[in-house]
Amino acid sequence: MIDHQDIPEAVVTPKERLSIIWLLPLVAVAIGAWLFYKSQAEADIPVLIHFPTGQGLVAGKTEVRYQGIPIGLVEEFELDTDLDGVVAKVSFDRRASKALKQGTVFWLVKPQVSLKGISGLDTLVSGEYISLRLGEGEPRFQFDALSEPPPLESGDPGLNITLRADTLGSIQYGSPVHYRQLQVGDVQGYELTDDGKEVLLKVNIKEEYAPLVRGNSRFWNNSGVRLKGSLSGLSLQTDSITSLLIGGISFDTPGNEDKGPLVTSGQTLKLYDSFEAADTGVLVKVAFETAKGLEAGVTPVIFKGLKIGTVVKLNFEKEISKVIAEIQLPPEVESRLNNNTRFWLVKPRLGFSGISGLETLLKGNYIQIEPRKGEGGPVFEFEALPNPPVLGPGDPGLNITLSSDTLGSLQAGSPVNYRQLQVGDVQGYELSEDGQQVHVHLNIREEYANLVKQNTRFWNNSGLSLKGGLSGLSLKTDSLSSLLIGGINFDIANGERPGQNATSGSKFKLYNNFEDANTGVLVRVRFESAEGLNAGVTAVRLQGLDIGKVTRLEMDDKQESVIATVKLPRQTARRLSEDTRFWMVKPEISLSGISGLETLIKGNYIEMDLGKKVKTASAKSAQRLFSALKEPPRLDYSTPGLHLRLFAQEAKGLSRGTPVYYRQIQVGSIQSVKLVDSGQQVAIDVHIAPSYSSLINHNTRFWNTSGLAVTAGLGGVKIESAPLKAMLGGGIAFDTPGKLQKSSIKNGTQFRLHPDRQKAMDDGLQIKIRFSKANGLAKNAPIRYQGFDIGRVLGLTLEPDSDQILVSASIDKVYQYLIRQNSDFWVVKPKLGLTATENLETLVTGGYIQVRPGSGPTAVNFRGLEKEPFLVDGGTGNGNIFILRSDRLGSLKKGSPVYFRQIPVGEVTGFRLSDDSKYVNIHISIESRYAPIVRENTKFWNVSGIDLNFKLFGGAKINTESVESILAGGIAMATPGNGEENTTARAKPGTTFSLYEKAEPEWRNWSPAIALPSR
Repeated sequence: MIDHQDIPEAVVTPKERLSIIWLLPLVAVAIGAWLFYKSQAEADIPVLIHFPTGQGLVAGKTEVRYQGIPIGLVEEFELDTDLDGVVAKVSFDRRASKALKQGTVFWLVKPQVSLKGISGLDTLVSGEYISLRLGEGEPRFQFDALSEPPPLESGDPGLNITLRADTLGSIQYGSPVHYRQLQVGDVQGYELTDDGKEVLLKVNIKEEYAPLVRGNSRFWNNSGVRLKGSLSGLSLQTDSITSLLIGGISFDTPGNEDKGPLVTSGQTLKLYDSFEAADTGVLVKVAFETAKGLEAGVTPVIFKGLKIGTVVKLNFEKEISKVIAEIQLPPEVESRLNNNTRFWLVKPRLGFSGISGLETLLKGNYIQIEPRKGEGGPVFEFEALPNPPVLGPGDPGLNITLSSDTLGSLQAGSPVNYRQLQVGDVQGYELSEDGQQVHVHLNIREEYANLVKQNTRFWNNSGLSLKGGLSGLSLKTDSLSSLLIGGINFDIANGERPGQNATSGSKFKLYNNFEDANTGVLVRVRFESAEGLNAGVTAVRLQGLDIGKVTRLEMDDKQESVIATVKLPRQTARRLSEDTRFWMVKPEISLSGISGLETLIKGNYIEMDLGKKVKTASAKSAQRLFSALKEPPRLDYSTPGLHLRLFAQEAKGLSRGTPVYYRQIQVGSIQSVKLVDSGQQVAIDVHIAPSYSSLINHNTRFWNTSGLAVTAGLGGVKIESAPLKAMLGGGIAFDTPGKLQKSSIKNGTQFRLHPDRQKAMDDGLQIKIRFSKANGLAKNAPIRYQGFDIGRVLGLTLEPDSDQILVSASIDKVYQYLIRQNSDFWVVKPKLGLTATENLETLVTGGYIQVRPGSGPTAVNFRGLEKEPFLVDGGTGNGNIFILRSDRLGSLKKGSPVYFRQIPVGEVTGFRLSDDSKYVNIHISIESRYAPIVRENTKFWNVSGIDLNFKLFGGAKINTESVESILAGGIAMATPGNGEENTTARAKPGTTFSLYEKAEPEWRNWSPAIALPSR
């Protein structure tokens, strides 16, 4: 029996009316609707733009850009229905829809090159594009493009104004606008007024210069050339080359008017035809004695070489005694116009002092203005100076006054010289109030003002000073100009120390001549007679140098001898003692030799010897009266210094007192010249001053420097001479090859006196070199090693048996160690070519022989090479030589650079075929500092010429390491690594690498961190 109580009761659940699965189609519909809306909302907007021509438009490429950002693209374009241009269909980014307004304008940007400059240069790379300027109004989707960029409007940056003119002149779009010759803006465009009677020019002034434009500013046209002229001058006006060619506008605000209110964008101002018509600037009146040389509208006003104004009108003053020139000056000059401002007329003047105002022969007369500091307000009326003003204490340079008894031939413009260098000039002169003296005003240029000290002596070197007699003739004039126009010299008196610098306004005495100005010590010397003596002419010499002169001759009290008063330098005063000796030098010819030969030309002179004893007494107590020796003193080896004897075949102008030079510095003199060995040789006794004795050792060479040594050839003319004194009066020179060592030379040591320097230095190693041809060699051609001359060619001869050129050469003794058995010699000649030009100097100087030192013992016979030898151990790398193996050489040559990141780090030192002739082995040298870059995994490739990768639609890509590598070839290298230390071992010298034709792309991106040694 079933128990119904155990049966569970059923639960009834109501059935749902709509399943959740039906929500999926609803979501899909919503998403689709949203995507449809988004596609419509973000879809490009089609716009039609009409252009006059389709030139520059490319479908699918030409972009529409706003402020450099692309906002549209030309999809296609076609001819207009009336064939009056093309219509471009442009797809605009919907985000730029606000730009599509009725007032928006479009134009095509393309590269333009004109006299005003270059614009649209970026289109050469990216192609032409369409630009636009936003406008206002209702939305619009069809536009007419402009043929050129529109002018700026009042709301655009800067000051945008309109100028009204009668004519356009040569002004055009882009013409500059200047303010005092500084470009501050440009012309944006122009158009005719409605009635066609005027031209309106749109001008933009840069924002930073906008405050310069005021309500009373004057604008004028400075385009083209304005030419005015007459016999008194020529006026050619043009503001700049740019304004001459493309037009230009200038403006200013009159300085004698109050500044008006600032001009705002949109205002219209008048454009005048010229600066004069604008009537701007400051009007000044200057009174002249006469109108000669002046012309209204032509005569300019010059300040420091710059034209700043023009005479605009000429009138008589009320009394008709003077001419009033009205001058228009720039406003900025107004602050400098005061009672001290000066004006004067500059015109050409011809005189013995030279030609002044020469430029006025071409430019015409002009008025010079000199603004100067002064007190009080601006002054606008002046009296012109009749002559250029004399510079005063407040003017540039050092302005001083000299007082003299007479003027001589001095005049305004006469030069003032310091050691024959003009450092100033005479400004003017005037009589003193009592009429007893002449005051001469000088101006010393500012850079030389420090040469004038408080104890400086000035003397007049005007005219000609002639003194003479049978014993000699003295003709003195400082220069041809001083002979004609006078001149003044100045210096510190001998023996004086320079004092403090002179200041402007200082006064000095002007001496009549050098002798009066150059004070010294007066010494009296007694002679048996006055024969050979002449006051003012006969010189006094010390060791070959003129140090004084005979100033006076008189008989002694007993009428038995002649007393010569001699003026000597102050520094000799303390050396005048009882050992001081004087004697007359005059020409003497005897069996023992010739002495005093130079006196035949120069005249007799007095030789002085200070002696070996020096007293410590003061200059005032020094001895002042001496008795001259009857003949030169005998040679005294006890005299301090070095006494040598030289032997020569002839004296050739040498005599007692002739100087001895070391590198053109006098270091001694000849004591005696006499014949020895029964007249077969000439013995010259020489004294070298103690301070120069160390210059002489057993390697010293002596030679005669009398006269000139002239060597002429294809390389030019070589003239060797000692100082002028040695050329005229004879001289001996010497040099010591090699390093100077402590001298062991004793008194009486004998040397040979060579006839000239060349023969003196030629006792080196004599070698012979055989060449197949001369190759431009000539006698005296140098032999060089690393740029140093180590020898010279003595001669060239043709060997008949072998048809070879035998070159005889001499190698200087100090360089003989370079000449070994395996030394190489070759002739260096000029090389001309597209890739290299070398040794061009040999076109003028002729070829020379280059030497490469060898090894082994010293040799004297060599066979010259036909060309420079191949060097694998040279170059700039100091031994960092590597070998690159390539299938061909290409345009590489010796000296071709090796680059690392386009920096030259080495060069090609040579090349040769491999032993099996399959490859070319190229030897390169890397500089020591860059040698760590070369690792075992370094890659090398050829960068000679140009690597051009051209695609029809993708453009062109040009790769070249440098302009030099295009012509001369080159090699680039790269080492693996990307900002980290390269762990590959450093390559050893001599390592061989492969030279690739071109680089793999990743090679150029390698950037290893490799430490380089410091410089």
